[in-house]
Amino acid sequence: MPRLKKLIPWSAVVLRTSRVQGQIIDGFELWNGTSWQILSYSGEIVRFEGWSTHLCLWDEPMERQQFVAASRGCIEFGAPHIMTFTPENMNDAFCVDDILDQGYAVNSRDDFTRFKALEKKPRIVVFGGSIYDNPHIELEDKEVQIELWQPEERETRVWGRIRRFTGRVYKNYDEDRHVRELKDL
Repeated sequence: MPRLKKLIPWSAVVLRTSRVQGQIIDGFELWNGTSWQILSYSGEIVRFEGWSTHLCLWDEPMERQQFVAASRGCIEFGAPHIMTFTPENMNDAFCVDDILDQGYAVNSRDDFTRFKALEKKPRIVVFGGSIYDNPHIELEDKEVQIELWQPEERETRVWGRIRRFTGRVYKNYDEDRHVRELKDL
């Protein structure tokens, strides 16, 4: 919030704020009716419901129930979801199955040019990236950070490639159908 207050003329454009337990700002309304709602993934699911938005931003992988609850708030204005995260220890397989695997992958300028040329735009676009793509961090600082990571983490943290996630391996698994008692064999 302090950085956001430096970026915009806060006192001139913000009409009101809402706070969590009277302390931490969790939302605000601008002079033109635009409002921001800031939620924590550890919050109750009910907080993700009952509001409409023009844009839904996610920082880190969310659980499916949070995504679905927030998606309903995106319907009225056709709001897109923008998600940024490093796919390390993904907490919900739906991020891989329903988002990453279903998306049109864009990893380079050529990929983006091909995407823009598509007649029918895909519903999900996945932009790949690397720590080296960030122009706001000096190369030396990036290298220092990379050295702090374990070798097995670097593929994910440097290049954004999925290393592992938890969830169902077999999507159609049904215990009644796929498991038999030894005596039945």
